[in-house]
Amino acid sequence: MTAKKGSRTPQKRRDTNDSTATATPLGRKRASTAESLSPQTPAKRVKEEISVDEAKLYDRQIRLWGIEAQQRMRNTKALVLGMCGLTLEICKNLTLAGLGSITIVEDKVATDRDLGSLFFLSESDLGRNKGQAVLARLRDLNPRVELEVLEVVASEQADSFFEQFGVICTSIPDLGLMLRLDKICRDKNISFWAGGVSGMFGYFFTDLKEHQYAVETKSITTKSDEIAKVTRSEHTEAYQSLEHSLQKKWGALSKKELKRTSAVYFGWNLLLKFQSKFGRLPQETDADVKEMRVLRDAYVSEHQIPSSFLTDDYVRTWARMAALEVMPVCAIVGGLLAQEILKVVSKKELPFNNYYCYYALEGVGYVMKVES
Repeated sequence: MTAKKGSRTPQKRRDTNDSTATATPLGRKRASTAESLSPQTPAKRVKEEISVDEAKLYDRQIRLWGIEAQQRMRNTKALVLGMCGLTLEICKNLTLAGLGSITIVEDKVATDRDLGSLFFLSESDLGRNKGQAVLARLRDLNPRVELEVLEVVASEQADSFFEQFGVICTSIPDLGLMLRLDKICRDKNISFWAGGVSGMFGYFFTDLKEHQYAVETKSITTKSDEIAKVTRSEHTEAYQSLEHSLQKKWGALSKKELKRTSAVYFGWNLLLKFQSKFGRLPQETDADVKEMRVLRDAYVSEHQIPSSFLTDDYVRTWARMAALEVMPVCAIVGGLLAQEILKVVSKKELPFNNYYCYYALEGVGYVMKVES
């Protein structure tokens, strides 16, 4: 396991190709097609070129990561499971970036609790499906993005439903569903994220199986009229499955490793273990805290986890915050997760590999590469 406090550590890369290209201006005219995407095969979305109007709309983004990257975003279909403060932030950012389409799966209605984390909700939306309640406001952000809400239970959908998408992100705290989705995504080469926010804790997991990305560097020129050359190097990064990463035996950690390991990772896993056993999140009751400590003892023993990561007080804190979403934490973690999705779709830069853990009271995030 490798990790770095505050920012991601450089990962080992396998260089597959180096090439040199010259920057070229965006053409005035670009062809567009009238072909539409078949709803049965959104993962194989018809590749359409960026129109002149879209080039103007996304001008800053195109200058940042290029026209090809923007076109890949335009032809990407994403599935978001569960509407909460975290996923609303993700959907907002992906909509503004111009992703091709976003499908939201949500079967629950908005309650008073949701008013504190779903910033598009108003009191008049209480009792409505949470996805439907925010849909119109998301569409207002960027009418060019196809947005829809399906009022179905995610775990009841067939594998073929999930296989339609190119990106899947779930916030549903269900370890069984997460493991199932990760397996489907690895089999079909779909990018997968799972995450959540519990009070001051934020976290997400990434599995891209084997991700190819490019790093571009501009050469320095001394002549003002000379166009800078861009050197493009391509790399491949391997990711471990969720199932295998959860099997890691930690053992004794050095002082340096202890400082670079986030207790949030272990708290999140303990939360998922409780949910797997009882079918719900814990509450700060003596009975639930007692059950969490029993699960903690077994978890620490099985995976050889240093006991300092899961003290009695820390376990109680997780029970208290399990179902609480704090909007600023959702904004930070959701913004980062959306940025990671855009990295993958654009194939620019190396995405986090493979866990990100954030603790708001310290204001610090950790990228942890956890492998069994």
